[in-house]
Amino acid sequence: MQREGFTIGVVHTHAAQARTFLDDLVIWRTAPPSLGDIPITVISGGRAGDGMPTRLRAQANASHAHRARQSVNGRHVIAEHSGHYIPLTEPGVIIEEINRLALITG
Repeated sequence: MQREGFTIGVVHTHAAQARTFLDDLVIWRTAPPSLGDIPITVISGGRAGDGMPTRLRAQANASHAHRARQSVNGRHVIAEHSGHYIPLTEPGVIIEEINRLALITG
């Protein structure tokens, strides 16, 4: 992620996504996609900091938990020692969830 996640190509992709982000957000809020019985895991950082104060972290995690509950097989996991960059700080949490999902989906 450190090598490939911050390239000029990624910056261009972020800029393209930003052009429609607010419109897309309205759609998600008013008509979120149905997840049915699709097993999903939403992983949230457990630590505030790096521009995300404690109150905002709590709100983000509550939103993540809500989204996970939209699937009957949804799961919300807190990466206790991470903020925003869980793939860098706790990759094991992600690996565990991928393996868990692989087991239940066969």
